[in-house]
Amino acid sequence: MTKKIFRRYNIILLVGGGIATSIMFVYAMVFGYLSTNFWVFRCNASLYSSEYYLSYCADQAFGSYEHGAIFLGTDEESIRNLKLADVLILGNSRAQMAFSTTAIQAFFDDRNIKHFNLTFNGEQDVFPRKIIEKYALSPRIIIINSDYFFYNSANSTAKKIMSETPMAKFEYTMKAWVQPLHKDICGGERRLFKNLLCGDQKTQYRSRKNGRITSPNWPNENIPVSYSDDYPENAFQELLNNARKFKKFASDRKICLVITVVPSPVATPLVGRKIAENLGTPFIQPDVEGLTGSDSGHLNPASAEIWTNAFLKEFEPVLQDCL
Repeated sequence: MTKKIFRRYNIILLVGGGIATSIMFVYAMVFGYLSTNFWVFRCNASLYSSEYYLSYCADQAFGSYEHGAIFLGTDEESIRNLKLADVLILGNSRAQMAFSTTAIQAFFDDRNIKHFNLTFNGEQDVFPRKIIEKYALSPRIIIINSDYFFYNSANSTAKKIMSETPMAKFEYTMKAWVQPLHKDICGGERRLFKNLLCGDQKTQYRSRKNGRITSPNWPNENIPVSYSDDYPENAFQELLNNARKFKKFASDRKICLVITVVPSPVATPLVGRKIAENLGTPFIQPDVEGLTGSDSGHLNPASAEIWTNAFLKEFEPVLQDCL
């Protein structure tokens, strides 16, 4: 009799523990407390297409996918188009927003020149350099937004992905795998089940064709955006040394560098200009007034179109010289 009671007690403990563990795991997955996050269902699902994949979601249970999609090659079509690009654009989220315009796409399409926006949120020089090395890319021109770029560093997301650990590979494989489910379950007309499961967290999509970013629900404010006048005197020599290393990296591959500074209150054009002068590379800073942003640091779509149109007018002769 005692043995039967003991067995039942053990069964209850095992079953109860299994249920509790499962509940805790699901809770951690849904609310972003796992080291590997791929819960995508609170992200907006409206822009999936054969060209666009979900690259970033503000929900911490999903976060960023674009770093892994490119470096780990989980989006194969993006890699194919990246390898064909004659022009690469590098920089952080401010460049990502600024160069994801109709003007940029039309400019290169009209000239039958393949380009790829290889900018990443919060990224600096090491990560794109590693991508160029990994895939043996051979662009003719690289456009760099020098705003916080030449720091010989990479952000935490990039460092995790470049480690290529089994856990990192698993996370980004799952982030790729779950997107078709997200599209099928949360896309299209809303019904009761979708309303319960699916959300509308701020989401960005990325083009497999050229890396262009678009969003169905990103803030679109009209906050004035202008450059900073602060000049980082103490840091400039280190930035210049890092820029020289990047210039050698490009020159060894016969790549033209073009430097610019996307308007932002934390970006100083003088830094980009002095780096370009020291490197002997073209510097483009179009003089455009009245620009506004989706926040204080990122151009909104309308101002991004205005700024890139002005940029391209100055870029045209540089393009011809490099090609």
